[in-house]
Order: sequence, then structure tokens, then C-alpha cells
Amino acid sequence: MKDYGVYKLNKKEERSFYILLLLISLSTGFLYFGNILFGLPLMLLAPKFKKMYEKYRAEKQQKELRSQFKDVLYSLSASFAAGRQMSTALSEAAENIALLYPSGSDMENELRYMVRGIFESRLSEEGLLSDFAARSRVEDIENFSEVYLTCRSTGADVERVVSRAAENLMEKMEIEKTIEVLSSQKKLEGKIISLMPAAVLLFLNLLSPDYISMLYESILGRIIMAVSLGINAVSYYMIMRMTNVKV
Repeated sequence: MKDYGVYKLNKKEERSFYILLLLISLSTGFLYFGNILFGLPLMLLAPKFKKMYEKYRAEKQQKELRSQFKDVLYSLSASFAAGRQMSTALSEAAENIALLYPSGSDMENELRYMVRGIFESRLSEEGLLSDFAARSRVEDIENFSEVYLTCRSTGADVERVVSRAAENLMEKMEIEKTIEVLSSQKKLEGKIISLMPAAVLLFLNLLSPDYISMLYESILGRIIMAVSLGINAVSYYMIMRMTNVKV
């Protein structure tokens, strides 16, 4: 089964990534230096950009898994309230997730894998849930797994404690969702602000190229443009860091 903390681009994705990066590099060279070839040095940073993009994709798949896990908690809570055991609750959760999300979603695959392991391979619920939590690298899933394992090892009332833990996790996820909605607007504003210099340069190049020709024809002008490009990149990075609120 997959490790959700790691993402590797396949051949098609990698090819699309490099094509997009090349287009961005050529566009940057044209807008900031008046020559598309001046943007090619950005391709030297391709391995770094690729690593950053793969990290972004890994975080995205973890975010999707975490969102789907919230619905799993709802299903488990309902099953526990009806007196179901964990094995049956997981089976019911798999059916519910199949109805809520497209066929073959990550969470559905994980739940069906655990159900098959319990009923067909006679694997322990604790081992399967612990393995999933470790591979997910999602804090909420890890916390839920720890609560369940603790209950099973201490002989506590599993259904009652796990139901309470599920309620607490769902409340936490609701708060985080609210914060995410609020911060997403600031992220969008930050992206728009970061794109404004490039938009202004494009506008001037199309409508009044003579107005900024000195920035492209002199050494000082090129230095100014290089510095402005660096400041723009740093400001974008800082904006994304500041709006990346975690609970």
C-alpha cells in the first residue's frame, strides 16, 4: 500500500512538469529581461522545483485523505452507537465512503484492504489500523489509531472511548476547516499581488514597449529587473508561509 507522505511524479506528470517549467522560464526571460534565453538559467533549478512540487502533491493527497477520514469518523461513530464491533464498523465505513466519493478513492481502498485483512487473512485490527496511520502521516489518523490501540491494550470500553475520540477529532477538523477557508482568501490575494508585476510588464511590453526599453537595453536596467524578480519571488514565498496556518 502507498505511503501518503511521499509522492513521485510518473513519466507523464514529469514530462508535463518540465514543459510547464520551460514555458515559465521563457516567459520570465521575456518579461524581465526582454530575451527568452535569459530565463533558461531557471531550468538549472528544475530538481529543486520538482522536489517542491512533489512535496506539494504529497501534502495535497494527505489533505484529501484527511478530509475523507472525517466521513469515516462519522460512519464509525454511528456504527459504534448501534453496538457494532470495529471490524463491522470498518466494513460499513467502506460502503459509505464508496457512496460519497468516486470509486477507487484512497480511503475506500484502505478500508477495503483492512476489511479483507480482518475477515480473509485474519490479521489483527490493531496492526492494520496502526499500519495505515503510519503510512498516512496524518496527525488525526495517527491520534485515532493511538486511542484505539490504547483502549484495546488496557481493556477500556473501546466503543465509548473511540466514539468520544472521534467526536473530538471531528470538532478539531471543523475548526481547522474554518481557519483554512479564512486563510485561503488571503492566499488568493497574495497570489494576485505576486502576479501583478508580471502583468504590468506584459501590459507595457504590448502597449508601450518604448516606455521600458531602457530596462532591457542597459546593464543597470537588467540589474534592476533581476533584483525586482528576486524580491517578487521572496515576497511570494513569505506570503505563502504567513498564510499557511496550522492548528
